[in-house]
Amino acid sequence: MGNRSPVTIFTDQDQAMSNAIEKVFPDTHHRLCLWHIAKNAPSHLGELNANSEFKYLFNKCQKYCDSEIEFQETWDKMMQKFNLGNHRWLNMMYKIRHKWSTAFTKDSFTAEFKASSRSESTNHVLNGIAGKTTSLTKFVIEYDNLVARMRSSEFEEDFRCKQGAPPRVVKKSGLLDHAAQVYTCKIFKLFENEFLNSLAMVWKQVDCQDTITIFEVKEENSERVRIVQFNRLNTNISCSCKKFESLGILCCHALRVFSITNLTRIPSQYILKRWTKDAKKGMMAYEHDNHSLGNDKDAEIVWRNSMLRIANTAIYKSQGEDCLKTICQKMLLELDEKIERELSRLKLSTVAGEDEVVQCNTTDDMPVSDPPLSKVKRCAEH
Repeated sequence: MGNRSPVTIFTDQDQAMSNAIEKVFPDTHHRLCLWHIAKNAPSHLGELNANSEFKYLFNKCQKYCDSEIEFQETWDKMMQKFNLGNHRWLNMMYKIRHKWSTAFTKDSFTAEFKASSRSESTNHVLNGIAGKTTSLTKFVIEYDNLVARMRSSEFEEDFRCKQGAPPRVVKKSGLLDHAAQVYTCKIFKLFENEFLNSLAMVWKQVDCQDTITIFEVKEENSERVRIVQFNRLNTNISCSCKKFESLGILCCHALRVFSITNLTRIPSQYILKRWTKDAKKGMMAYEHDNHSLGNDKDAEIVWRNSMLRIANTAIYKSQGEDCLKTICQKMLLELDEKIERELSRLKLSTVAGEDEVVQCNTTDDMPVSDPPLSKVKRCAEH
């Protein structure tokens, strides 16, 4: 991961894993999987499992409290109503509430995951192609087929996203047009849904200080009010719902404020590259220029993996069309020949350089002797 720690990690309630994450990734937000909590809770709650009001309050504490204050009020109400002050498991869960209640996790990016479902889904898929009697050969074949299907699905989605902007429900909206240009189809649908919800929001300006205006935004018949702060100078915006911080797309409350302030494009600071059509562009440049790598060996591994990904993508895109296969094969062979020629040139340069150094060293080290004396012929005596 470019020698960087992950932003957020989801695990089950394993103490050894928790200790390891705290030691190895001290800056990472460690969250507990709500699916595992829901699975383990019945064994600790006994008769409370059948009480619908308790289940409602406990579920609200997990997923539906918007602030720490609301969480505390809901938790206290639950504990007092059912006389749970001495409940060992619930008291233990309260101590680690920052790891499982969404009221404490809105400031960190989670893509709105609340469980390790992605990992569980992967395990389920792998279990589907491998049983106790599956041979290693068969597993490898099935695994390759599985990866090929996943890559095919991703390639088709990439191709679909690059075929122009998706259709919009609302025509001639600058915000929607801009979102359709930059976001993938799936992310655009999420953004469009937030935009449509924003049309039903009512708002009230409650304060204005220099360039910062503060609004109260809510649904027409709702008691829940969101506080939105907007800076007209740099178009920075923040909402108390924290949707952008946790998911990476603007919420309906922020979009409502953009509409009433006549902002027709999404500010660049609120477009996460990971959600755009160009998410894969520049990955190689980033990895090559990343100076945070520990040593040369790490840099070589990153470079090799990048090259394998680029080559694999080109090869995969060429499948299915004979003309593309021919182009791909021709280009790869030409690349191999060019690299071989360059290697030969470099080797010759190295050998020539070594010979020159040896020759220079030999000349420098050779002692300089006096010239040999010549014999002088004497004249014959008569």
